[in-house]
Amino acid sequence: MKLSRKYFRQFAEFSGIGILAFLIDLALLAFLPEVIGLFYLISAFISFICATSMHYTTSRFLVFKTTSRSFKKGYAYFIAIAVFNLFLILVLLRLFVENAGVHYMVARVMVGALVGVWDFLINKKVTFI
Repeated sequence: MKLSRKYFRQFAEFSGIGILAFLIDLALLAFLPEVIGLFYLISAFISFICATSMHYTTSRFLVFKTTSRSFKKGYAYFIAIAVFNLFLILVLLRLFVENAGVHYMVARVMVGALVGVWDFLINKKVTFI
C-alpha cells in the first residue's frame, strides 16, 4: 500500500490535534486528583472523555472535512473506538503504576504514545470514511 502525501498530512494534523487533546487530558489528570482529590483512575476517565470530545470535533472540521458520515454517526463511531481506547489506557495505566511503580503522569505519556498511533489508524479506516 502506497501512502500518499494526503495520508501523511492527515496523520500530522490528526496527531497535532491529538497532542493538544492529550495536553488537555494531562492537565485535567493532574488537576483532578491533586486539587479536587479524585482517585487517579476516575480522573483519567473524566479527562479522557473531555479530551476525546474536543479531538473528534476539531478533527472532523479541520482534518477530515470531506468525510461522508454525519457528525452524529461519526461521533458515535469515534466514541465507540474511544471507549475501547479508554479501556486500553486504564488497563495499561494500572499495569505501569501498580505493577511497575511508574508515576501515573509518566505512565500516561507512555500509554498515550502507544494508543495514539492505533487511534489514528482505526479512525482513518472506520470513522472518517
